[in-house]
Amino acid sequence: MYILECTDGSFYTGSTRDLGLRVEQHKRGEGARHTTARGMAKLVYYETFDRIDDAFDREKQVQGWSRAKKVALITGNNQRLPRLSQNKSGFSSLGIAPSVAEPVEAFGEYPPDFFDFIVIDECHRGGANDESNWRGILEYFAPAVQLGLTATPKRKDNVDTYAYFGEPVYIYSLKDGINDGFLTPFKVKQISTTLDEYVYTPDDQLIEGEIEAKKRYQESDFNKIIEIKEREKKRVEIFMGQIDQQEKTLVFCATQDHALAVRDLINQMKASTDPNYCRRVTANDGELGEQHLRDFQDNEKTIPTILTTSQKLSTGVDARNIRNIVLMRPINSMIEFKQIIGRGTRLYDGKDYFTIYDFVKAHHH
Repeated sequence: MYILECTDGSFYTGSTRDLGLRVEQHKRGEGARHTTARGMAKLVYYETFDRIDDAFDREKQVQGWSRAKKVALITGNNQRLPRLSQNKSGFSSLGIAPSVAEPVEAFGEYPPDFFDFIVIDECHRGGANDESNWRGILEYFAPAVQLGLTATPKRKDNVDTYAYFGEPVYIYSLKDGINDGFLTPFKVKQISTTLDEYVYTPDDQLIEGEIEAKKRYQESDFNKIIEIKEREKKRVEIFMGQIDQQEKTLVFCATQDHALAVRDLINQMKASTDPNYCRRVTANDGELGEQHLRDFQDNEKTIPTILTTSQKLSTGVDARNIRNIVLMRPINSMIEFKQIIGRGTRLYDGKDYFTIYDFVKAHHH
């Protein structure tokens, strides 16, 4: 039984009575389709047997191994072989005691130096965190050059990323992308009302629950621990009166329940007669919500025109014709603000800019 390494780094396992002749055949491209297609580089391992049937058995056994286990065999790493074993009885015909099977990480199929260059997109999402699930992958492939890509603009929001990757080697800002014509510019309309904050007075009617007297309720409290329906209705009236109601719009709300309430308010005030004019898309809306999102992203469709959401649509929405983004909940970080704004920056014919309707002073980020 023998193992050949091909020019692309893959292995070929075979058996023969005459190893020297067989290796020459592989070199000439006459040995096997695998080595002919990939090119034989060198002989890296062989075992001899008194009976050819034993060699064939061993060949079949090794062929079923992971790359990591083959590498351990080739390099003589006998301590790692039992740990990598996935076959409890594979050695029995050779008189070798079976080992207990253990799971092998997928990246263990490749040697640590298999990749020259690794690109980690959205690297702020956990790749640089010591406890993240895939930090181990980066450490395993440490010999490779690792390039992290992130839209994170502030060090304090992304300390783990800087600690792992170091100082940025290149910075391309949102402003650069807009100035270079790769992203759509935006306008911000900050909107304030007399109920941006609230302090209870005895003249106010408490419909349900308890309220803390003298407490000043802030934006972060609304629609989580306190709800004033007239406040939300007024906000919806304001932006519905300012937007072009035929333009696609995303509305970010405090919770899924808040998104449902805002959806109902929009549908009550809309000029359109279509019942699907505004839909909610959140984690709880399942496949129906996903279908609404697909329809919204389809530039050939005009319905739904407005989607309300809480967290789900902050990232991953590729709808190029979004013209308005309405912020009705606090934005807690620069990262999140940039992600949300990114939903509107996609280029589209005739789209010169998009507008952010900011009820929560989020643009201060």
